Amino acid sequence: MSAYDDTWECPHPPGPDDLWQESDCYWFYDPATGTGGYHRIGQYVNRGSGQTMLFAFRQDGNRFRRLAEFGRGDCSRSGEGQRAGSSASEYLGDGRVRFTWEEPDCSGDLIFSEPFYTPRSWMAEESGDDGAGAVKQRMNTGGHLEVSGRMRGRIRLGADVFDIDALAHRDRSWGNRDYRSAYQHRMVTGTLGSSLSWATYIMQLDNGHVARAGFVARNGVTTDITDVQVLAEIDYDGLGVAALRTRLDLVDGSHIDLRGTAAQSFSALTEGWLVSSHHFVPIANHQPPGFTILDMTNRPSKGTYVPQPGEVGSICVRDGLEPARRPFSLP
Repeated sequence: MSAYDDTWECPHPPGPDDLWQESDCYWFYDPATGTGGYHRIGQYVNRGSGQTMLFAFRQDGNRFRRLAEFGRGDCSRSGEGQRAGSSASEYLGDGRVRFTWEEPDCSGDLIFSEPFYTPRSWMAEESGDDGAGAVKQRMNTGGHLEVSGRMRGRIRLGADVFDIDALAHRDRSWGNRDYRSAYQHRMVTGTLGSSLSWATYIMQLDNGHVARAGFVARNGVTTDITDVQVLAEIDYDGLGVAALRTRLDLVDGSHIDLRGTAAQSFSALTEGWLVSSHHFVPIANHQPPGFTILDMTNRPSKGTYVPQPGEVGSICVRDGLEPARRPFSLP
């Protein structure tokens, strides 16, 4: 990919493949109020379909999840953004993006307003690693933007409306996306503010590759990683994560250790068969405090089973509004 410019932010001409997609996705957490959320807006343009993935929570209040599919009549793309159902993205210039949604029990109007560094892809040289090159050939073949920053705005959960001033991470991707190519993956992203952010993944592919890629950003300067290790303490349901430890090894020989206890989590279903889980982990043992999020899929048996609410612990696996579960309180 070339260096970042505004063309990364706006809808791209679709390729001919049925798997060509474009998506806007972001996640945020406000350490001061215990408020967080995850929001994805995507479209398979050649299929004429759109998808939204929405999760929002207030640690001492409610949480809300909705996964939805939309037909061509409920989706649109413009020079500034895209819409699927009530969810919309709009590029405002200077790295700022507005995101909105309106559901009966949850709505939001948020602006990603302060990028901590120039957006970039996973690696400075995408072809520098065989595994990462294999990922690029199968997932998001057109491009993939990653950036951390600050997000501000307003959210409604049920009858409660509140303002947020949160740390956030967002990505944009376009090109063919073949979910069947990934057997399992861990993606760990997050930020403590302008002093330190990270965007990393490790993915096992169906061609035998195990790909690791990513970078850290310190005060606007990014450095590639050479390795990422992701260790999670799993709840009894095999899906929820109680605590997370991540080690990032950098090209300069240094490393960064991040750890924390999960606050809230939710599961998602993609393509009708791929179950993933997403875990918000506050990072409280750093100053300033921040958060990381673990996205993961487990498919060692290529199974398609979808977990039901009565079979899980603290993780959210159904749509609608419900009380936020107490976070884990591990020592």
